[in-house]
Amino acid sequence: MTSPFFCGLIFFILICPDASAQEKPDRLSIGLLGGLTYGNLNSAGQPFSDGRSSIELEKDIYFSGGINLRYALTPLAAIQANVVAGNLSFSGYSEVPHDLLFDNRYLATFLSGQVNFLRLLGGTSDSFQVFGSAGSGFLFNNADLHRLDQAEGWVNVPEAELKNQAIVNSLGAGVRMNAIRKIDFFLQYDYYLSTSDIVDGYAVAEFTGSDRYISTSNRWSAFSFGFQIKLGGNRPDADWYHSPAPSAQPPLRLAAAPAPEISADNHSDEIAQLTSEIEQLRVIVESLQTATLSAPLQVRETESGVATAQLQELSDEISEIRGSMEQSYGLYGDAITSANDGYTVIVHSLSNYELAENAAENLESQGYRVLLLPVTIGGVRYIRVGLGQFRTQAEARSAGMSLTALFGDDYFIQPIR
Repeated sequence: MTSPFFCGLIFFILICPDASAQEKPDRLSIGLLGGLTYGNLNSAGQPFSDGRSSIELEKDIYFSGGINLRYALTPLAAIQANVVAGNLSFSGYSEVPHDLLFDNRYLATFLSGQVNFLRLLGGTSDSFQVFGSAGSGFLFNNADLHRLDQAEGWVNVPEAELKNQAIVNSLGAGVRMNAIRKIDFFLQYDYYLSTSDIVDGYAVAEFTGSDRYISTSNRWSAFSFGFQIKLGGNRPDADWYHSPAPSAQPPLRLAAAPAPEISADNHSDEIAQLTSEIEQLRVIVESLQTATLSAPLQVRETESGVATAQLQELSDEISEIRGSMEQSYGLYGDAITSANDGYTVIVHSLSNYELAENAAENLESQGYRVLLLPVTIGGVRYIRVGLGQFRTQAEARSAGMSLTALFGDDYFIQPIR
């Protein structure tokens, strides 16, 4: 039988928007957990006058295991569904003979809410959380009765039918660590309270021959630990990334040197105009050098020298423009405004401006041309870190392929706005 809470969570996840959509933070994770149940801390039902209960747990520590699904609603809150299986064995005092053992195998399903205490108190961390949780679910008990035989040891009593179901509530706290990208580790303590005894007291009385209700524990404590794998392929994560404090819109990271007066938009027209003037001057120079004129030779040489000087000046200007045009684009160097009509390779997209600044400074120290491009998606502002300025998408894509050794395929091309 499956808990309605668990089914409800699955339905909720299925109707939610795709968690792996571009720029949307990854929210869904699935994981495994193991547990240590310290039932003796809260064992016993109603005590007798001598301070001992009629029945208590056979061992101090029991192991449990299970799976869970977690959905991060916001960086502050999440919901989680657990399915846990374990074992709790009871033996007796007083009215319950010592040669009886109630071996209970249980299955529990929980739906719980989690609150990030660290963020609630104003703290931030990209790898560490302290959280509290509270939840409710169903507990399904299936106990076998064993009787001690002097020759064979514990022998199962097949006619014993000790099954019951109960609602169980939990309250706990724990820590989460994001030590590896896309994998979270957690350690959690929970206190559980069931609406009925773990093993039904009337059934215990029936098999022990007692004429009174014999209570068993309805509460226990447990430590659980495990890991969860985030589903989705985006860098933003709803658990660990947070929006930066309100501030002015961050500008593009540009070189301190003044930009060329001639923009990238009119380089071609300017070069064409200068080339036309050079051709005209070249014709004049050739005519002055070859024509037979009545003017004195000294005058002709002077005019030819002036035209030649103008020709050289225009040629130098074209070379300078072409040089600045080449320097405006590329993967390395300083970013300049004259190349903001092209494309860049986005290698990071972070909602924390300080983290984006640190990433940009690290890449700049390696000689890359770095841009910081702010964008708002779904009400959340991201700072994209771009490398290089390129005239065309093809040039940007070629540069991106050269970066796969550092960033893999986790990049995309974006126009510079």
